[in-house]
Amino acid sequence: MFASQHPDAAHTSSRRRSSRTRVLVAGTLLALAGSTLAVAPAQAATTRDGCTVTPLAPKSQNNGQSVLLRVTVKCKPDTTLSVESQLWEKDGGGNPDDRQGPVEKRHWVYVKDANPRTLSYVRDVPNTETGAEEVYHSVRFQVRPAGDWLFGQWTNWEESPWTVFPQ
Repeated sequence: MFASQHPDAAHTSSRRRSSRTRVLVAGTLLALAGSTLAVAPAQAATTRDGCTVTPLAPKSQNNGQSVLLRVTVKCKPDTTLSVESQLWEKDGGGNPDDRQGPVEKRHWVYVKDANPRTLSYVRDVPNTETGAEEVYHSVRFQVRPAGDWLFGQWTNWEESPWTVFPQ
């Protein structure tokens, strides 16, 4: 009797094919998931001293004449933080991005509970070139934990995704 004719050999062979198929399917799904993650827009978040701050993509206001800049904040209860934000107009081709106006210092924010909240403010959309404007903002913050008198160090600047205006 040949090995291929043996009843156990046929069973083992189909089990191996099934196992290989599962591995190929799993690998394909992982590859697709990885490509999807790579394409998805990044929402950069910074965590320090019990707070996580995430700058969100700018939104159009007033028929594209203004931009709503938003930042989500989630902290441990009874925390105070200070947030600074800068508005930028994105340039390409090796040109540096243009900062629009001074740093906007947000007043101190007292976080009573652990619920996330959104800070926001409105600015005029810059007009630095002909055609569309690509706008984003960068954010940094410092934390004063409950019971402390002093704020910690400032975080690095974290950029939001950019939005094209007019929309």
